[in-house]
Amino acid sequence: MPLKIPVNMIYSNTGYPKLVSNNYVYRPHNAYRNTLKILWYCAGRNKFKCNAKLRTYNQEVIGSWGTHNHEPS
Repeated sequence: MPLKIPVNMIYSNTGYPKLVSNNYVYRPHNAYRNTLKILWYCAGRNKFKCNAKLRTYNQEVIGSWGTHNHEPS
């Protein structure tokens, strides 16, 4: 069952997908082409050692783990 977490899909200048939820930006961890189920890591994972993650299925959030240790982007 999808979680009630609002998300927006955006794309970088090079066409790379990103997910925005509550002003936090996520990047796909696994291959994002030809799959409906995607694991997204917080874009601040390397810079802030942030462990927040989302899993989507068909662009709906089905799981959320971790908490952000930084301010929104």
